[in-house]
Amino acid sequence: MRRPLTLALTAGVITAVILAGSPAYASANRSTAAKATNSQKVTNTTVTLPLSHAVTLRDAVKFAPRIASQVTGFRFENGDIEGEYSPTPDQTLEQFLAGFSERFGTQPEVTGVVVKVAVEEAQQRVGARSAPLDPGAPAFDAPAVTLSPEYAKVAEPPGAGASEQRVAQSAVAAADPVDWRPNDFEASITNYNGRADFFTSYWWHSGSNPSQMPLGFGAEFEINLINSASTSTRPACLSGYKDKFWAKNYSFNWALYKSDSSAASHAGVGAYADYNDLLDTCNRNSIAIGMRYPRNIAEAPGMGFGVQIWVSAPRGTTTTSKIGGLVQAISDHYCRSGPGASMALTDCMGVTAGSWPLAPGLKSRTTLNETRGWTAPAKCWTSQKKGLEDPVALVPC
Repeated sequence: MRRPLTLALTAGVITAVILAGSPAYASANRSTAAKATNSQKVTNTTVTLPLSHAVTLRDAVKFAPRIASQVTGFRFENGDIEGEYSPTPDQTLEQFLAGFSERFGTQPEVTGVVVKVAVEEAQQRVGARSAPLDPGAPAFDAPAVTLSPEYAKVAEPPGAGASEQRVAQSAVAAADPVDWRPNDFEASITNYNGRADFFTSYWWHSGSNPSQMPLGFGAEFEINLINSASTSTRPACLSGYKDKFWAKNYSFNWALYKSDSSAASHAGVGAYADYNDLLDTCNRNSIAIGMRYPRNIAEAPGMGFGVQIWVSAPRGTTTTSKIGGLVQAISDHYCRSGPGASMALTDCMGVTAGSWPLAPGLKSRTTLNETRGWTAPAKCWTSQKKGLEDPVALVPC
């Protein structure tokens, strides 16, 4: 995740993010307000070409060679779950589908093909109207999500079948300050079939509500991996710097599951994978999913507002990484004008800082402070009371 810029960046790549857990009285060691500049010029972004109807991922992959542009991923939107699949050499299509079914009890309904294009071409597409692509395959309507027992345990709302400790923490959380930041957080970071698996859960309750996010701001939910490399700003890093962590922060698969499974309630949160890390330091890989419109998160009746984020990333070259995490507000100002209006959300969100109307302390919520020295994998924990209390490690993970 990049820090805000004072100049207009042209950049490129779309889709996915994720999370972390710890006390808010300590910062997550990330300057969310600092402004910076970066001399590298990025000339590409991504766009999603809509299909005329939803199809299976197998059919979408078969259709992809008919598209002239470079295909980087496949967008799926099932109503209760949305995300992207990015083909990579370390995982076959069938392996992805088997893992997706095991976790979510369903299959992706692919609604678009993600392609890499020059920024100039993306700008030309803004004013042009083009018909959705006919994938030449039958429409696909997938069954509703049924979370695996492991994921269901992480995703459950505060107090629902939880341990006595979690119930007590949830009761204390009733005194949390009322704002847009999630009260409760839980994470599970593990190895899964040779890939890095991140599953995180966020809940709002006791008056706090995602709809209280100020207009003009979205949110990014991230888990950060840290190593001992230089703290210089990218791209002034040693060769292969993005791979020298437990997980790579590019070409990962991701999904956003909304606990209110009513398709009619999904007004569109504008979910994306935050691949654009031009202003991060060399010693940090951010695994992050953003939402341009978190205010549209729907309430799950009797449970509060909840979302769960899944990321399956290719493994890096190390067996473990130090971790930290936070949720932070980020301006969408650059996405609304000029070149940014044609870019993927990962490339336009946060390019300019915007004018934050609330107290500085309400702009982020730490889920895990990296100074604790916790490492992944395997690491599972909870962070209650908006991070004002110490995180609690869950054993076994």
